Amino acid sequence: MGRTLRIALLVLSIALTACGRIAFDPFGVAGDGGTDSVSGCVGDGTFRPQASYTAGSNPADVTVGQFGGDAAPDIAVTNLLQMRTAILINNGDGTLAAPRFFTTGVDPSSVDTADFDSDGLSDLVVANLNGDSVSVLKNLGGGDFAPAGTYATGNRPYSVVARDFSGDAIPDLAVVEFDDAMSHVWFNNGTGSFQAPMVAGVVGLNPISIASGDVDNDGDLDLVTANNGGNSFNVIQNLGPGTWMSNGTMSGGGPFHVALANLDGANLDVIVSTSAVDALSIHYGNGAGGFAPAIMVPAGTSPRAAAAGDFDGDGDLDLAAASFGDNAISVIENTGSFGAPVSYAADNTPSSIATADLDGDGALDLVAGNTGGQTVSVYLANCR
Repeated sequence: MGRTLRIALLVLSIALTACGRIAFDPFGVAGDGGTDSVSGCVGDGTFRPQASYTAGSNPADVTVGQFGGDAAPDIAVTNLLQMRTAILINNGDGTLAAPRFFTTGVDPSSVDTADFDSDGLSDLVVANLNGDSVSVLKNLGGGDFAPAGTYATGNRPYSVVARDFSGDAIPDLAVVEFDDAMSHVWFNNGTGSFQAPMVAGVVGLNPISIASGDVDNDGDLDLVTANNGGNSFNVIQNLGPGTWMSNGTMSGGGPFHVALANLDGANLDVIVSTSAVDALSIHYGNGAGGFAPAIMVPAGTSPRAAAAGDFDGDGDLDLAAASFGDNAISVIENTGSFGAPVSYAADNTPSSIATADLDGDGALDLVAGNTGGQTVSVYLANCR
């Protein structure tokens, strides 16, 4: 599993944007880990049927950021078999313009966004699965990007996340390498170039996804990896710049993707998309870097990725999953416990999912990358 390019890839971490009208804070850094809307719409937890947009060949991973120079969140999606990433600029109303394509390395499997050079524009970083590298793309403004550096990794980097791991308010990089069962971190020099990598930790067999958040409430951003071949996830605690500690391995049940969100209003929790058992595996955090045994939440057939957001405006973070085997996405309401999934049709084999207020009405919308459909699907929220 994961050794052929036909395997659908993942969304790395939950990709969310502060976009003028709405700010979604998946890690609880800004306070409540929810949504802060100043527009009139409060989502009712349901979504309109998909609007499908061409996104290039094998769209493997999707993220959301401000790439077009306005406040509207745009879409970036990797094209696995074509050595490129597509940018779809938001027209401002949740509809998307035709894709623009930018060259990356061999078999781009994962993408994340951050302002690496402190110029106020959201740049991109892409993990090149069979190129043994990550590519950094500088945002030139107006939806245009240029190569800004390629950095060698270990064997088969599957997933990348961009966060500030050193505490200097400048985003760094972390990657998991599928064949090496390792995670490496690159510190940003402050100009958008990166230092030599350091080992963050040895993880379980065939790590396939990485996420970041402060799981132990010490002010430093930690790492969590999903290990597909090891049926597990690992927690790697950040003890300060350059110092990392593995906090053990927990059973994960055939994981394809890992995300972090504060689901119970207490601490960051782990959400593992466990494709083998058609469920999301929820592990509630204790605030010290430890996690409870799994609570299994049905999420359609073969969920490959998950995102969290307050879709119904009740203050609790709900869940959305890319249900690969159903050609659908699944939305799961959080009322203190999780209800049955509600399915919305997607194109062929969705494998990644993200959330942001795409149409500027104040409610969180969804976007999914359809690996077999050559498209992304947008789901605009219904208002109460």
